[in-house]
Order: sequence, then C-alpha cells, then structure tokens
Amino acid sequence: MTNNNGDIKLNNIISSGDIYLTNKNGNIEGNIIGSYDDYIISKTIKKGETNLTSFKESGNKKLNVSNNNGNIYIDIDSKVR
Repeated sequence: MTNNNGDIKLNNIISSGDIYLTNKNGNIEGNIIGSYDDYIISKTIKKGETNLTSFKESGNKKLNVSNNNGNIYIDIDSKVR
C-alpha cells in the first residue's frame, strides 16, 4: 500500500504473504495479527519515530515499511484487538 498526505491505519491485519507499506506526510500505525518471528522486517524512516527494529532478517514473510515525515508504530501480536 502506498499513500501520500495522510495516515495508514492497520486494524487487525491478517496476511498470508508479504506486507509493503509506503507513506509520506502521515503516520503508519496499527496492528498485524501473527507472530513477530514470522516476519523479516525492514524499515526506512525520515523525520519520525518508530517502535520497529531497524532490521530483522529471519522469518518467512516480509514486512517492509517506509515513511517520510511521520511515525511508524506497528504491533505484531497473536491477539485481535
């Protein structure tokens, strides 16, 4: 998903494959249902904060997140919120 000038909100996302999120001038936030161990995580952030690790290279699915002028707050958890 790609977005410009607004937020990307994730609400109990269940994915059987890779997740790619790109945003400019807004936040990326929400939760993904699953295990943290399932994902290879890469992120790029400019002018914002994040709760994601810089890079995690083990897993069977990709979580690729990029944001410019906004924050990234994504939780990966097995519980529906």
